[in-house]
Amino acid sequence: MPATDISIIIPTYNRLWCLPEAIESCRNAKCSVEIIVVDDGSTDGTWEWLQQQKDIVILRQMNMGKCWAVNKAFGIAKGKYIRFLDSDDSLTGGANDEQYKLAEKNSSDIVVSGYILIDENKQVLKQQPWIECDDFIAQQLGECDSSHYSAYLFRKSFIEDIPHRPDYAYRDDRLFVLEAALKHPKVAIHKGFALLHTQHKKPRLQQSRGMQQTAQHFQHLNIYKTILAQLQQNGELTRRRIKASINTLWPLCQWIARENIQEAGHLLEWIRELSPDFKIPEKGILGLLYKNAGADNTHKILQLLRFFRIRRRGKLKKTESPKPVFQTDAAVNLSENSPLDRYLWTSKKIDEIKYKHLATGNVTVFDIGSRDNILKNYISSPAILYRAFDLEPLDQSAEKWDIEKPFPYNYPSPQIVTMLEIVEHLKNPWICLKNIYNTIMPGGYLVLTTPNPGWSNSRLDVLKSGYLSCFTPTDLELNHHVFTPWPHIVERLLTDSGFEIVEFTTLEGKTNIFDKNLRGFGIPLKLASRLIKKIIESRDAAACGMSYGIIAKRIG
Repeated sequence: MPATDISIIIPTYNRLWCLPEAIESCRNAKCSVEIIVVDDGSTDGTWEWLQQQKDIVILRQMNMGKCWAVNKAFGIAKGKYIRFLDSDDSLTGGANDEQYKLAEKNSSDIVVSGYILIDENKQVLKQQPWIECDDFIAQQLGECDSSHYSAYLFRKSFIEDIPHRPDYAYRDDRLFVLEAALKHPKVAIHKGFALLHTQHKKPRLQQSRGMQQTAQHFQHLNIYKTILAQLQQNGELTRRRIKASINTLWPLCQWIARENIQEAGHLLEWIRELSPDFKIPEKGILGLLYKNAGADNTHKILQLLRFFRIRRRGKLKKTESPKPVFQTDAAVNLSENSPLDRYLWTSKKIDEIKYKHLATGNVTVFDIGSRDNILKNYISSPAILYRAFDLEPLDQSAEKWDIEKPFPYNYPSPQIVTMLEIVEHLKNPWICLKNIYNTIMPGGYLVLTTPNPGWSNSRLDVLKSGYLSCFTPTDLELNHHVFTPWPHIVERLLTDSGFEIVEFTTLEGKTNIFDKNLRGFGIPLKLASRLIKKIIESRDAAACGMSYGIIAKRIG
């Protein structure tokens, strides 16, 4: 009989900042505990510190990874039972004694337990008790939470033929427990929480990135292929276990699609082979996209969205603070997504400015780029004096002004200047805005609208044709759109010209998925396109609307 009750194996690499606490949590048990620490080639002084400890067994190896370290320690472990503990985690008080008693009382092969999730400041984030399940294999495959293997106590003789496998180094603990489950262990349940598992904010431990993350996902997939093949061979691959596996395999498919859509497609085919009646479980817009565009196309769309690094923005509420849209030193806030067109919105804003911000009873409005004076038809107040200017006036009441040059008339300065869909036509927008600044009265307001380059439809057009909506070669030739008015650039032009931006609004509304135009041929394609735009708009409020409007106040 072994003289030691429990051997606790702790592999470590450059974790001197947390290792002492992990070791301390293993001490002070009533049963006899052997603590084995394997230094995997640390360079932070771990080995020197370990040499000063008197009550632990220490081993050292070149930096070969956790699996080699654990297997090396297992070979010399004297305990009847084995626990594997990560060096950034710790045990709860009494866990060793309580689980040991259960193992001895029930002749258990594995004693499982719950765990407590904590942050780096030792604040409890979640308490996860062990979930009782009558199929240990299904539980480990993904039917329900299966705790953490550091919360398990294993009988050493039961796991002697199950090594930690270096070929699956990123998911070695998952494979280890699954292999143990295939041996149909006698399991006892510890009703408490054996483990304090630390969740780190910084991606230095649990979270992998790039190629490492890709390797982790494929190792995870290969584990399931191996385990399910063994279950199939043994006649133990039940529908319940298939369903449990798909709980893991489908999210894994979505992760793999981020890097390799073809491999994700193969995985989805395998899922459907395992369960011919499998239906993609996503709901809402994403569910409709999967249903109508197909999995491959949906994954391509999501991959492109991630490529553009669209950040999710919550729905705007009247009670919420506006969310920053322009990431500059003086960030402008998105005030709203308005369903109005540019003329209705501008006439509404003229009225608001007149009654809320200007003390004078009568207000003069200069409409720059008026063409045939469309805006005048939306202005009904007799207290507003409307003057129209254009480079090439189409209405006799409009006057000629090339705004690349100073204002040529002796009219009194207006309180409000409007520029509707003008900025994109300007060869020298900075000079033009300086001339507007010099024309408008101090404290007066500029109301401008312009096509929205960030419009959801525009982002799709870039993917399809390489050009933004309204800024194609055709728009250049026919409409003379020579300047792309990205909001952060327009902001800089305005602030450099002496204006303070007080409102930023997208115009002409959000995408409607279902309306009277959704008919005829190509409905699935139209629906998929609208769903994509809806997803974009849900993640970036500034993508709603073909145009955007800005109200800017002259300072000084």
